[in-house]
Amino acid sequence: AAVGLAAASVSVGVALAQNSINNDVKAYVSSAILTATTLTISALEEATITSLSEAASAAVAAGIFSIAISGGGASSINSITTSVYASAGGTLTISGDLSVTAKDVSTATANVLAASAAGGLISFSSAGSVATVSVSPTVRATIGANSNIQATNLTVTSQTESSADTQTAGVSTGTLAVAVSTAGATVSPTLETSVGSNALINATGDITLQSLHNRNANGTYIFKGANALATAPAGGLI
Repeated sequence: AAVGLAAASVSVGVALAQNSINNDVKAYVSSAILTATTLTISALEEATITSLSEAASAAVAAGIFSIAISGGGASSINSITTSVYASAGGTLTISGDLSVTAKDVSTATANVLAASAAGGLISFSSAGSVATVSVSPTVRATIGANSNIQATNLTVTSQTESSADTQTAGVSTGTLAVAVSTAGATVSPTLETSVGSNALINATGDITLQSLHNRNANGTYIFKGANALATAPAGGLI
């Protein structure tokens, strides 16, 4: 704040946040000779990012001639790029069921607020907020090449449950006020369920290969996805 016959005041507030997760998770049996009643191979990743970025700025000048300038800016950049892999390979003799599952359950959330206020005979105020959230896991479940497998039921599953949520707000007040707010959310998983070349499978029951994104094994939809909301209120008098 500034007071005088002629007064000037300048204020700036900035907040920056950046987060990333890129874990690599594997569970596998490879080139093995194995006999068992049942065999379950499961790789699971649960990555979570929660980000909060806030910036506030205020400038006040009082006088016969006064000028105040205020600016506030906040940003948050977040990404999840995990890799999950599950595989069964070799000579496997399973009298019961064989299950191979690779699953990723990732969630990223970002909230950003930038506020700016300026008061004076002439006042300029600006506020800007930016947030991006990206969830892009790679999930693979396979039966290895050249495997020889005997089982009752064989189930191979790659599955993702992904959500990306972001909310931004830029608030500005002054004689001349500008507010800008942008929000972006992306969910883009890559799933693969496969049987390698020259694999020999002898199943007396069912063989099931499935890739599921935001769905349960029975096909029921899971209410997750990408959501973005941006608001930018500004008030000024000239």
